[in-house]
Amino acid sequence: RRGIPLVCSISFREGELESPPYSSTHGHLLVLIGIDPDGSPVTHDPNLPEPQGAFLRWKLEDFNKAWFGHGGVAYILTKPRGRIS
Repeated sequence: RRGIPLVCSISFREGELESPPYSSTHGHLLVLIGIDPDGSPVTHDPNLPEPQGAFLRWKLEDFNKAWFGHGGVAYILTKPRGRIS
């Protein structure tokens, strides 16, 4: 809602997800850019070629397993507030 992207750290083993965009990853960063009206996470994934990776819709269960199942770590990118001295 606030337009703040999250850079999510995901990881999953082969066969762990129902419909993964690739077979597995030992650790990978992608950007969570929103949630569609059906509740599916929408990401930008630099591991995939465009247009597939630009607006990749995940099954909610798969995304939750890939992100929260191995730590749930994310970088939050915001604009600085005020001056940095």
